Amino acid sequence: MLIYCAIGRLHFSRLCRKLFGHDFVHLRIRIRMNIAENELRLTNKRLEEISSELGYQDVANFSKAFSQLKGITPGAFRKKYGIKKAR
Repeated sequence: MLIYCAIGRLHFSRLCRKLFGHDFVHLRIRIRMNIAENELRLTNKRLEEISSELGYQDVANFSKAFSQLKGITPGAFRKKYGIKKAR
């Protein structure tokens, strides 16, 4: 679903920062990582599949973003919650 706004990119980013405490790029990353957290917790999808579904072309970039935001690697997160790796 596409949503069009009649405001500039910089203004939109400032509005996001004012409303949510983060600019749009960081807000988008946080939303993606929350989705990833649910996928890791509730499914047996491989990291490659999850990262691809979230728009990451490289699993390493996805893992780095997840680790920076959540403080734990995606694999360690999955082990912590008892979900076995997909084969």
